[in-house]
Amino acid sequence: MSEPRSAPTVGQVVLGKRLQDLRERVGLTRDQAAKVLRVAPATIRRMETAEVGL
Repeated sequence: MSEPRSAPTVGQVVLGKRLQDLRERVGLTRDQAAKVLRVAPATIRRMETAEVGL
């Protein structure tokens, strides 16, 4: 079994929010950003909500 993930750090939360703010500022949806970055839209969501480390 894998170990439970620890809570995100303040830095991860701040970075995720900044990524979301920048994406929205340029007018991209999560789906559009995902296509540009060649990742799944869920990956964008998880990055913005600090569910995954960057």
